[in-house]
Amino acid sequence: MELRKYKRKRLTARHNEEQQMLNDELNERLERMNEENSLMKTHHDVTQKMEYNHMKQVHELRLQHQKMQHDMEIKAQKVHMQQLEQDMSQRHRQALKQAPKNMKEQEAKIKKTYHESINLIEKQYKAFKNHILERFNKADAKKQLKKMKSERKQRLALMWEQYEKTIHDLKEDNKDHITEAQNHESEKLKRSLQKDLILLQDYQAKRRQHFEDMNRDEEASLADKVSVRLSLIMQREEKSHESHQNERAAKIRALSERQAREIEDFDAESLRLGFNTVIIDSRSGNYYLVNPPDRHSPVPDHSRRLMTPDEVNRASRSSHSSRSSNGTTFR
Repeated sequence: MELRKYKRKRLTARHNEEQQMLNDELNERLERMNEENSLMKTHHDVTQKMEYNHMKQVHELRLQHQKMQHDMEIKAQKVHMQQLEQDMSQRHRQALKQAPKNMKEQEAKIKKTYHESINLIEKQYKAFKNHILERFNKADAKKQLKKMKSERKQRLALMWEQYEKTIHDLKEDNKDHITEAQNHESEKLKRSLQKDLILLQDYQAKRRQHFEDMNRDEEASLADKVSVRLSLIMQREEKSHESHQNERAAKIRALSERQAREIEDFDAESLRLGFNTVIIDSRSGNYYLVNPPDRHSPVPDHSRRLMTPDEVNRASRSSHSSRSSNGTTFR
């Protein structure tokens, strides 16, 4: 009897040890799994920080290069505008410098026309004078020549006034015309250059907006990539926990079933040797007394009956007493 108790105690101790070893193994696996998941999250955080820092540096470098390019374009455009204005000013100065020479040539033409007109008047006067002297007597001719001299003098004075007025108008018109033409050309060039500068600035604004939109698209794409990667990590962590729980339940169930079979085998062996065994139904909590087989009966009888509370108490007291003589055990 004492040997049976000792073996039963050893079996229970071994079962407890196996359960503790399994629990330690499962806890160790859970700890390694949690460490692995934690390392993956840490790696994700570090990678995310590096990706965002790298993208920020790329965007800043891209915008910086674009700003440098735009500044160079604006500077080149202003240099081009200044060069065109300087060329125009030089042409205007050259035109003003050339204007007196052109005006002198025009004055010479007018003066030549004036002298030709005077010579024509003189020829007419001489011809008319000879005609008067031939047709009229001396007294009448004198009167006619005096009258003709007065008319010739008036015509010469009128022609001189016209000549001076033509020269004056030529100078004034030439000066005003050159000044007006140059001012018109200068205003036209300034409007054209200002329009070109505005077009360049508008084009640069569109390019800058394009780069900003591209940067925002890259940021959104990176955010989606990080979100998907984090979601996969969380799913992997959830699946690993679920797998661990399933593995834990399966191993605990397998161990419990094996230990239950060992206890059943031990109890069956005890019954075969003629010891009573008390069985506890884990589902209902009832105590059953299993009778040992009758050696004289050809058919083994493993019948059991429900124990009364008094029998349960006596069996319990006897199981903890070394003086027990009926060999009752609890399961």
